Formats: sequence, C-alpha cells, structure tokens
Amino acid sequence: MIREWCIHGLCWLFDGPLARYGTHNRAQTHSMESLVDNRQQTTRTVYADLFARHGIQLEGKVVMELGCAHGYVLAAFRALETFTAIGIDRDERFLRPDGKLVIYFHPWLAPYAAHLGDILPFPWPQVLFPMPMLYKVAEARYDRATVGELSWTRRDATGAKKPNPYVNGGGEWWVYLNRDMTLRGFRRFIRTRTAFRVAREERLGFGGSRARLAKLARPLAQIPWLDEFFASGVFCVLEKR
Repeated sequence: MIREWCIHGLCWLFDGPLARYGTHNRAQTHSMESLVDNRQQTTRTVYADLFARHGIQLEGKVVMELGCAHGYVLAAFRALETFTAIGIDRDERFLRPDGKLVIYFHPWLAPYAAHLGDILPFPWPQVLFPMPMLYKVAEARYDRATVGELSWTRRDATGAKKPNPYVNGGGEWWVYLNRDMTLRGFRRFIRTRTAFRVAREERLGFGGSRARLAKLARPLAQIPWLDEFFASGVFCVLEKR
C-alpha cells in the first residue's frame, strides 16, 4: 500500500511541479495528426543527425521499417531523400550482403522502457517498482482520467474513452516488454543469437528543450554500468558477419 502511494505521489509530482522532466508526450493527447507531426519533427531534428553521424544514407536504396513507429520515420525521411520503402516482417534474409540494419531502442533499465509514460509520467518506474503494481496504479489512474487527459490512442472512433487497457496487468505485458533486453543483454543477443555484428553504437543521453537541467546527466550515458540507467535510447548499426 505504501509503495502504491509512492507511485501516486510521483505521478502528482511529474504531472505538476516536475512536468517538464516527465515522460508524458503531450502530442499524444491531441490527435493522430499531432502525433505524426511530432514524430516527423523528431525524425528531422534527431534521426537525420544520427544517420548522418553514422554514415547511413537512404538515397536510392530499398528501405524497410519494422517495430512500433508505424512508418512515421520513413515518411519523414521521404521528404528529405528519394528511396523505395517496403514493409516486411523478416530480418537478415532480406538484406543484401552489404545491407545494414539500423536499430533504435530503450534498454530495459532506461527511464522510458516501461512504455507507461502516457499514464505514469515519471522516469524509471520499472526499476523502482514491480510491474504488476505499476499496472494496478495505472488502472486506477485511467479510470479517473478524463478523455482530454488521455492519449488519442485511448479513444474510440466517437471520441469516447476506450475500456481500461491496464486491467489485470494489461494482459501479458511480459510478452511485449523484454526484461532481458538491457544494453548488455542486447549486445549478448546480437553476438550469440544472430548473424550480425554491431558496427556502430551510440548511447543517447537526456536532451530536449523542456528540461534543460536534465542535459547535465548526459555524460552518465557513456559510463559503463551507469549507461544502463542513463541512456535514454540506444542507436545501433548492424552489419552481417
């Protein structure tokens, strides 16, 4: 019970006085269009710079996008470069011998890895509390939330609130959230379970214009072991061995 109160208290802090340091993406509360605009702006200002630093060029190539971005990244890049975009569900068997696999992910111990930022706005929830307890609090907060406070993905076609997705722990959350996928777990998986090698890796620290003080923690993303907690995201370029 005390730990649940702590979760509610942290939510109050990061919804209020510390909102600029929270994980809630305000663009998600408006509409599909606002989220796409937000994703495309992020692509132009962040991903384009990452790609340039690591020598990734899409011009004239055949490119596929997998994962939860739903094509927003490629859609933004198509305004900058000319390439063929395809959608397939497999991996290295579809790459040319000199092809590259570009991955961006949140390691499990990272501040946003629980993917609960739209309802629990504080960082590192999965590090501080058990996941079942987080889903229990998320269920209660969802029931109390107004439609305007929720992400557009939580509304049906009429604009009404959808049924609570956090009931009973949100279903089998461990199916789509991999607790073994820490930064070191990812490297081990690539090394032992795939035909790839990590050619380039960049650990991204905190940034953004809303929380300038958080940038002071950026160097911690480059320190072994601390990087597991302070890398807000990891960008990798994989090549076939």
